[in-house]
Amino acid sequence: MNVAMVAARFYPALGGLEGQARLLGKTLVARQQVTAITVLTRRFGGWAPRETLDGMEVVRLPWGDKNRWLASASYISAALARARFSGFDLLHCFQSYSPATIGSLCSLLGGPPAIVKITASNEYGEVRELGRLPFAGLRQRLLRHIARFVIVNRTMQTELESIGIPAAKIRYIPNGTLIPELGDDREAVRAQAKAELGIPFGQALVFTGRLSEEKRLDVALDALARLLPRYPDLGLVLVGDDGGYRGVEAQLRAMAKERGLVERVLFTGRVPNVAPYLRAADLFVLLSVSEGLSNALLEAMAYSCPVVATDIPANQDVFDDGQEGLKVPVGDVAATAAAIELLASDPRLRRSFGERARHRATEKFSIDAVAWQHEELYREVIDEA
Repeated sequence: MNVAMVAARFYPALGGLEGQARLLGKTLVARQQVTAITVLTRRFGGWAPRETLDGMEVVRLPWGDKNRWLASASYISAALARARFSGFDLLHCFQSYSPATIGSLCSLLGGPPAIVKITASNEYGEVRELGRLPFAGLRQRLLRHIARFVIVNRTMQTELESIGIPAAKIRYIPNGTLIPELGDDREAVRAQAKAELGIPFGQALVFTGRLSEEKRLDVALDALARLLPRYPDLGLVLVGDDGGYRGVEAQLRAMAKERGLVERVLFTGRVPNVAPYLRAADLFVLLSVSEGLSNALLEAMAYSCPVVATDIPANQDVFDDGQEGLKVPVGDVAATAAAIELLASDPRLRRSFGERARHRATEKFSIDAVAWQHEELYREVIDEA
């Protein structure tokens, strides 16, 4: 199978979509059921127009850093030409925006079939955003030429059906994560990681990802402020930056200063590898209003982190409340503080939740299992074409 991955952003851009696409592609190449993968993406700034990365050929097309409409038009036209005439068996498009338009037009014009992965749902979801864009009706009609849609949470099926996508075209395949080796003594690993990173907190609450408004990290800061009088060894580690889109890093820094939390909140900025921070984490927090399926959450579970996360549809299939972690209502500072306190006060419960979280990640979300599901879907779609 010769597959093209169509993604508007890819490495060296960093983000959930970019990381998941790269991990999946790398794993598919290693498994050798897909003979070749080419990534068709946009070029920004001084990025190389072509390179080989993790066994994939990455082709970066102009002009990603121009104005929105010129960037989209140039990417769609250039990627469409390559997609139609480069001998691909299948296009795997990431998101229902420009990549899905490329896949739809390619199929409509007699090129290879396309599948589209939906990455976000609910308030910040793709279906809702698609309805706000110019030519929304045309975009939705073009989606009918897509062979399959890959969803990562169950809400996405309802959203797709609401714009006329039949259930038979929708396939649930979750995101995947690597399962790291941790050793037998998790506490020793955690202590060593804290020392190496210079994390001064006895108990480290860790978040990894973009510091953006939908992550509701203000709730984490308010919860921390409530708990510090009783648990003075607590601290919050925010791993990432605001990414420039709906970013709230400046507001969070100001909030930490106003609440007297400057010494108890560590802003790391963007880091090339979050693994050392997950090794150091006593507890992982994800308080988002909306997610597709959080790669950060899966990674934390794979590192045996107990979690406190919002009770949103995206987390429904990820972990069970009271088994691998605790779920709290969106924006509820009191409930979030209570959940953190329950785990902060009980090392045995933290350890139990963490072990179960790692087992759940291994059983349901290992990248090898997810890659196998994609291979099966690729064969099914190619055989139908």
